[in-house]
Amino acid sequence: MEMDEGQLEKYTWQYWKLEEGQDKYTLLREFYIGCGLRINGGEISLLDAELEYAKEKLGENFPDKKYNNLVFLVGYSLEPLFQLIKIYQPKRVFLLLSNEYGKNERGWDRGTHICDLIEKNQAFPSVIEVTNNFCLKNSIDPSNPTGVFQILQMFYQYSLDQDNNSSTSVSAEGNEKEPFLIDITGAKKSMVAGAFLFGAFTRTPISYVDFDEPYDKYRGRPYGFRCKPSLLSNPYSFFKLGDWEQIRKMYKDHFFKTCSQMLESVISALEQTLPQKEIEGLRGLRMMMDFYDKWDNNLYADAFEYLNKDEFKPLCNNGFCSPIAVQILGDRWPKQGENAIEKYNELERGDLYGNNNLVQVYAEDEFRRINRLIENNRDYRSALLRGAGLNEFLMKARVVRWLTIYYEQDLEGCEIWWDKDRINEQTKKESRSEIRELIIKKATVGFFNALLNGGKAKGPKNSSGKKTLWMQFKKEKLEYILGYAKWSEVENRNGVQINSNQLAEFRNKTIHAALPVNESNALSALQLVEMNLDNFNAWVENSLNKDRQDKEEEQQWGIHTWEKLADICGLPKYYSSMGKGD
Repeated sequence: MEMDEGQLEKYTWQYWKLEEGQDKYTLLREFYIGCGLRINGGEISLLDAELEYAKEKLGENFPDKKYNNLVFLVGYSLEPLFQLIKIYQPKRVFLLLSNEYGKNERGWDRGTHICDLIEKNQAFPSVIEVTNNFCLKNSIDPSNPTGVFQILQMFYQYSLDQDNNSSTSVSAEGNEKEPFLIDITGAKKSMVAGAFLFGAFTRTPISYVDFDEPYDKYRGRPYGFRCKPSLLSNPYSFFKLGDWEQIRKMYKDHFFKTCSQMLESVISALEQTLPQKEIEGLRGLRMMMDFYDKWDNNLYADAFEYLNKDEFKPLCNNGFCSPIAVQILGDRWPKQGENAIEKYNELERGDLYGNNNLVQVYAEDEFRRINRLIENNRDYRSALLRGAGLNEFLMKARVVRWLTIYYEQDLEGCEIWWDKDRINEQTKKESRSEIRELIIKKATVGFFNALLNGGKAKGPKNSSGKKTLWMQFKKEKLEYILGYAKWSEVENRNGVQINSNQLAEFRNKTIHAALPVNESNALSALQLVEMNLDNFNAWVENSLNKDRQDKEEEQQWGIHTWEKLADICGLPKYYSSMGKGD
């Protein structure tokens, strides 16, 4: 027989009136859990009547999941606990008790009474065990959030141990049960804080029994039949709080593509929840990750295009400053695509090596990238290969720069011939463009090493393949270019662990013979490249970076700080600290 609200209010009032002359635990056992109120002739308890009404009223919003383990933070009102046991049918009930409940009841005593009400009552057939934090034989204080967190850790581990040693548990309906549920109804605020933190940290669902208005106006108590048991959204999961810690770390370590993908997931999850302005800020943040990903992969032209996009311009107006490599190289570098090699060859044949700015900026940017591969990624193989490439690039830059800028003014500075045929001054002038292009396209690191060490350098064959180019710098010319008579003197003076010839050999064996590369090898390559770059900058006498100890952002070589990035995107201030460690 279904009951209406009026009938349920009447029985609830009868139950409350009995409190005046009854022990509260006897009252719960006889008149709430038991059938002492003689509802429907004693066929149903007030507890069951409340839940039948609530289930009918809430419909599909009434909880249908079942849980193996229920943690209940015990306050003064105990009726919600018994409602939850009926609803979720747990095997184990963990009572998290305060030290005292008023002046006359200790937490231990309250726990003992509740345990008797559950274990010695046929109304709760699913429950096989009831325990509480005082049974754990520990001295953890449950009155503060940290203590609650620690107690819940112990409950959680105990439940895992017990469930792993038993067969899979199923509900009365035959459905497999979820493992763990924490209810915070009626608990002290300090206990709720600790429980919520634990639930957020472990992704454990949090339950709360709310009640529809109106409360009883005389007693200020809710009617049990108006209960609305529900699971609270976990903010850690809902707002992707765990993702922010990863995003921030990935950003610091320059894993920009991963950041972009994670931000896409965050935006998708929250775009119906957060204000539109905040979502737009997150989209701007993702765009900057895409921009940085292009830059970090040497796609300077592709990154440069972002700066001219309408949707990116507001970020620039808010203080976004791109790395200097994108600013200087972006409108000259080839774009990603089918013709990239051909366009890069055009750049080399053009003014790349004759433009100090282009060479220095590219080399400095690449040097910092190699350093990050070692420090952030522990990718020693890639660092060594890129280091070898940059080392060769800087050696080529010296020779081609001389051919581009000084060649005709200083024909006596270098001997040039084709096999045994010497080239006179007139022929040198006529052959300059052919020699320059030949060196750019075909000269090897061995050629540059020999030439910069003052030896006779055997170069590539000419376009017909019939003649071989030979070159030899004079001592005074090398002293002008290198500051020393030989490249080996530069290496020896700087005490490098690996010289250019050795690095080239290491690179070749790594590519073709799978030679393993360790951190020491990569750091040695980095040391050689840094010395090479500093030496080149000294020759050019227009170094863009005299102190690499400066913060990257001040030099505009690298990325903005996370805090600056959030500010540029117009995100609320709390984004500056989201995902930040202690």
